[in-house]
Amino acid sequence: GYERRIKQIEACMKEYGIKDLEDARGICLAKGIDVDAIVKGVQPIAFDNAGWAYTLGCAVAIKKGLTNAADAAEEVYRDASATAKEAERTLRGLLDDWNSHAVLRDFAFAFSAEERRYVVNSFSDACQRLRGIMSEMSALSGRAGEAASMLRGCAADASLLAAELRYAAIAARILGNFTLESERQTLSDETRSRAAAAEKLAAEILRVIRALSTSMSSVSAAIPVAASALHIDDEGGASADASRMISPQRAAAALSNAVSAISAAGFDRR
Repeated sequence: GYERRIKQIEACMKEYGIKDLEDARGICLAKGIDVDAIVKGVQPIAFDNAGWAYTLGCAVAIKKGLTNAADAAEEVYRDASATAKEAERTLRGLLDDWNSHAVLRDFAFAFSAEERRYVVNSFSDACQRLRGIMSEMSALSGRAGEAASMLRGCAADASLLAAELRYAAIAARILGNFTLESERQTLSDETRSRAAAAEKLAAEILRVIRALSTSMSSVSAAIPVAASALHIDDEGGASADASRMISPQRAAAALSNAVSAISAAGFDRR
């Protein structure tokens, strides 16, 4: 009965900022959805509790909101794209810098001590920036997963509501109320369209997660190869051994592969 359920209902309303059941009804009506009328249209002898349950469920779906989920997804996409561009700029900047200082030449054994220090220090600086970028990418991947989950939840809720509205349209037709049938069918079609849009955006965010993973993997793979070519640790923290031959050209090739992988990940494809 009411006493048994009210605590759970009140907790749910509080979580989503809904004052009471009348407020829930108002939220639905503001979106043009008279849930109680739909319920009674499908089953005229339905208990009032059923109408309020569907009303609250619909209000929660609106509060959770496809709009909020879509905004979160767009924000994740923008941040992921910006972070990938920053990683690409960092790598390109290092390569352009090495090229402008003429250290990408074939005679790897002919570097002066000053040139060796320059190569190692510039690589170390780039590694420090890349570590920060990689941390951002990892956090973004988690946010993207949450956004995709939100969108899929919204899509599922919208699909269920579209089906209920479709049944309500059929019920209206049986009762001979063709105006009501048209209204409910239109609302069903709009809701189904929103569900499809949410699914599409969720798929896009999952692609962003894969792109972030590709970018992180490519940078993670390139750094130790480049470090090995320069005979320093893969954190870029130790000085190159002056007695060993270094190859900035081979290091640059590894870093160029990472640039290509980030570009190919396609953060700009929408």
